[in-house]
Amino acid sequence: MAFGKLARVFRVGANTATGERELHVPFWALTSEEFIALSMGSVTGTPLTLIQEMLVASKRASKPGGVAQGLADISVTVDTPLPFSVFKLWYDLYSIQCATHNVSKNQNQTEATRTYRQSGTPPVDMIGDADKLERPRFQPLDKSTGDKVYEGFHGQLPRTHLDVLESKLRDPRMQFLFSPGDWSVAKDGTTKADLDALLEAWVGADIPISVFDLSGVPVAVLDDLIGAVLRILYDALFWGRFKQEGARERPLLVVLEEAHTYLGPLAKGRAAMAARRIAKEGRKYGVGLMLVSQRPAEIDSTILAQCGTIVALRLTNDTDRNQVTSCSSDNLKGLFSMLPILRTGEALIVGESVNMPIRAMIDQPPEGKRPQSDDPMAVVPKGPDGKRIKTGGWTEPIQNENYKPLIEAWRKQDPKAGGPTVANKPKS
Repeated sequence: MAFGKLARVFRVGANTATGERELHVPFWALTSEEFIALSMGSVTGTPLTLIQEMLVASKRASKPGGVAQGLADISVTVDTPLPFSVFKLWYDLYSIQCATHNVSKNQNQTEATRTYRQSGTPPVDMIGDADKLERPRFQPLDKSTGDKVYEGFHGQLPRTHLDVLESKLRDPRMQFLFSPGDWSVAKDGTTKADLDALLEAWVGADIPISVFDLSGVPVAVLDDLIGAVLRILYDALFWGRFKQEGARERPLLVVLEEAHTYLGPLAKGRAAMAARRIAKEGRKYGVGLMLVSQRPAEIDSTILAQCGTIVALRLTNDTDRNQVTSCSSDNLKGLFSMLPILRTGEALIVGESVNMPIRAMIDQPPEGKRPQSDDPMAVVPKGPDGKRIKTGGWTEPIQNENYKPLIEAWRKQDPKAGGPTVANKPKS
């Protein structure tokens, strides 16, 4: 909103009528660690090895953009960003875990498991559909043979992980990740588009600013998702640093809003790890980092110490001022004593981007392009004629209340849904 036509906005559940674009983050562009954490939670030991083996096999047969990936099998690793069908992965894992099978007296369960995995075919007839998340059904056990009988290859993967994966594949809030539009993967490993189209949409040069609105992302996966997006951007530009589209030829500045919410001193999540990496290494490869926060005291000092320029607006909290002051040179520390008395919109600018410390007023965006951060309507202002300009506030009686539009906006996760809003409400 504040940048107008200079920015493209990516959002889960985008309002295309206003020019927003649907946010897609292909799950197969994540590392195996990121993918497993987002889809199943913490997996270790033998189950982790099983999943990684299946991921490598699927990636070797993948066809991004409908074209064979062209890499030698030995160069394809579990972290190579190649497409694989997550629905087929769930189906195969479920089959391995829950299939019924007979084991002869001369064969133990481990040998039977290995035979099944190598054959790639179910041991008994089954029905089901991976794309529709229909679980396969297995034939009943035949105990008349006198052989040992097992139900499922127990110990390969805890059923809890399968249930978590299935739940997230069914969750409509997670479709931006597991059904990412043109980057969705068919059973044979093909996609309509490859990652070049994704990066062109994210950082292409036709519009200089890209805004990722993550308000529609489940809170439980938000930290992992932020870390994954940062890592995708950094890795792509790092490995392509000598290309025309790389960050050395066209630098990228990553701006993290409300940074204190996921970059705290004790933060060990993927967002913090990715931000630390960019802060420490990014400038050498053309990737910069800007942190925006109202509470600098809650941001990891290791990350703050890498900031070459500080734009400090009014700060009254002593702890926050000390954190900002510690990031500057000793001869400038007295300058920050005036932070509590700065006017609204006034800032101190020190660091590499200016020749000398500056005390400046920040220009406000024009009307209609300002962020929705005005103070609540406690007392309604009056016009020149003495009449109220608007209705509402604490001093006005409640009249003609209708909460149905509010509930509709809540359910649709869109503040403009449910009819006219305060900003565009027709004048009476």
